[in-house]
Amino acid sequence: MTAARFVPLKDLVRIEYGAALKESDRNSNGPHKVYGSSGCVGRHTESLVRESTIVIGRKGSVGNVTYAPEGGWPIDTAFYTAIIDPSGLDNRYLYYALSAAHLGDRAITTSIPGLSREVIYRTKIRLPGLPEQRRIAAILDKAEAVGRKRKLAIEIAGEMAQSAFVELFGDPVANPKRWPFRKLGELLEFLTSGSRGWAQYYSDTGDPFLRIQNVGHDQLYLKDVISVRAPKNAEANRTRVKTGDVLLSITADLGRTGVVSEEIAGAFINQHLAIIRVRQGSIIPDYLSSYLASHAGQRQITRLNRQGVKAGLNFDDVRGLHIMLPPLRAQTEYAVLKTRALRLRGEQESGAEKCKHLFRVLSRELV
Repeated sequence: MTAARFVPLKDLVRIEYGAALKESDRNSNGPHKVYGSSGCVGRHTESLVRESTIVIGRKGSVGNVTYAPEGGWPIDTAFYTAIIDPSGLDNRYLYYALSAAHLGDRAITTSIPGLSREVIYRTKIRLPGLPEQRRIAAILDKAEAVGRKRKLAIEIAGEMAQSAFVELFGDPVANPKRWPFRKLGELLEFLTSGSRGWAQYYSDTGDPFLRIQNVGHDQLYLKDVISVRAPKNAEANRTRVKTGDVLLSITADLGRTGVVSEEIAGAFINQHLAIIRVRQGSIIPDYLSSYLASHAGQRQITRLNRQGVKAGLNFDDVRGLHIMLPPLRAQTEYAVLKTRALRLRGEQESGAEKCKHLFRVLSRELV
């Protein structure tokens, strides 16, 4: 980037208040978009702004920035911009500069956080010449488009495993293929939950430690795994996971599941998680995790939770879960497809992180 001066926004744009427009007064079939602090919130037959503008969250999603290429109707929870001299400032460049300014961090922190025009006006942005602005905006447009494609690819990869499950086994609630059911307790080799008091063992290095935030919807998230220097005793060893263990959240946010891979084998778990270790040849762990995460499994878990005095599942609850049991051959076929889908999703998520990093680097020098 070439050298450029930094200019306060008060010299570049006018910040205007949006106007009230109740949802009941809008026409959802209208040609113009209605914008709130979080982005587009509907449509209407009339527009408040007829040219390209940028909508800035004033209340609610404070500091959120939305590009409105055809104008529209910003409502009274938002500001919108009007460039003073279009020959000196590209609107798309302004959008990226305002996004990089993190205006939400400058909000007035009262009981109802809000953003003032004065704060925006004091914000300085880097102002190269118009050709340079357009070049930077074009690069960021491409980076943003790649990010959107990555996000879509992640969603598709996530849906692949769910589609394979239904294709092979049918709807687990309706059970159209009439698969038999067994209680989970009949398939188990080992069942336990984590212990309390692990905070005293937290460390910068040591053994990985899995918490409820590391378990998702039929997937483990291993980016923010912390470490512990686990005590050398039977109690700690009891809560150490092995490859193929199924983890299930049994308190707080119930019903999260995931299968332990070789990558995280040997980790310890906290009290919110249970280790489900099945007998070899009784059921495939990847299938079990997916079944527990399915509507059929989640419905059972929700029903058990509502019957309890407090949120949570006990071991009898877990053992009593009814599991649809297709042939092991079909379960194994599903596990292969699921592994491929998760690998693809992981590759896309890694690519998305790199894309976000690139976008941050490119945006950093705008303010």
